[in-house]
Amino acid sequence: MNKIIYLLLLLINQPVLAEWTLNNNASRFNYFSLKNDDIEVKSFSNMSGTISDQGKLILKIDLGSIDTNNSSENLLIQDLFLETKFFQEAELSLSLGSKLIDSLQLSKATQLPIKATFDLHGITQHIDLTLLITRLKHNFLLIKTYEPVLLKLTDFGFSDGIEKLRQIKDFKSITTTVPISLNLFFTSTEN
Repeated sequence: MNKIIYLLLLLINQPVLAEWTLNNNASRFNYFSLKNDDIEVKSFSNMSGTISDQGKLILKIDLGSIDTNNSSENLLIQDLFLETKFFQEAELSLSLGSKLIDSLQLSKATQLPIKATFDLHGITQHIDLTLLITRLKHNFLLIKTYEPVLLKLTDFGFSDGIEKLRQIKDFKSITTTVPISLNLFFTSTEN
């Protein structure tokens, strides 16, 4: 009986920890491509994500939701490049630490260099990011990249896909390194 009372007291004295959930409609995952000397901004419109009470951020990107502003190009990239029949999503994961969010001052951006893991096209790579994290309200958090992150597409097995696109679309050149940027809005489940 004493053990049960002791455990209950421990639980009561624990701080209330919140999980954060991505607001997909307010968030953006953009990437920039260079084809025939033209720079294009593209994005993915469907993402989900959470930040656990231990500070583990997981962002899942639905690769079928690519948005190039051209529906036939969307399908071409899904089929030939991203191969969404086999790889439906990409995943970015990183750890903010268990105390960072609680230590943030309202409306003050905190710059955080961090290592992340990015799983794309069945290949996992470690990438370095610098994030700006701002607690806008008690239960509203903005996490964005401080500067674009350069991803080498060849590191994720896209060499064949790049060549296929180059041939089908008759491009002189397609960049093999793409900058990505994130604007992620999270809301807390804590009341």
